[in-house]
Amino acid sequence: MKKMGYAALGAGAFLAVSIALPAFAEVKINVNIGVPVVAAPAPVVVAPAPVWAPPPGGSIYSYYYYPSVGVYFDFGRGLYFYLSGSKWVQTKTRPPVMVYDDRDFIVLDMGDNDPHRHHVNVIKSYPPVYFKEHKWDREKHGRGHGGR
Repeated sequence: MKKMGYAALGAGAFLAVSIALPAFAEVKINVNIGVPVVAAPAPVVVAPAPVWAPPPGGSIYSYYYYPSVGVYFDFGRGLYFYLSGSKWVQTKTRPPVMVYDDRDFIVLDMGDNDPHRHHVNVIKSYPPVYFKEHKWDREKHGRGHGGR
């Protein structure tokens, strides 16, 4: 009997509290009429192509450029281009006194089959100390850098 009394007392208390407390409900209505207002996208800034870049639809010559020694290697034709004294030389063999790290190159796409024509502009972007200044992490970046 006591158990039944406690159950009735609990039910009564619940009913009393339920009646005494007001109920709250929240209703939100959104009405959109017309064209939605959308913010304009940020302007796209395109950096100009380097002066040695091939023109649209033009021939493309790809070179490995080694800034530390100023040597270009055309891997399509198997030719090295380098300055010897005051003249540019083109050869199928590696320059004789050339000492460099085979991993320190930039891939350059040019619209010219003589890369030395653009050398003055190339060394502005990739001076001989390029890799020393940038301290590349080869594990992160792999072989060769930039240009593509």
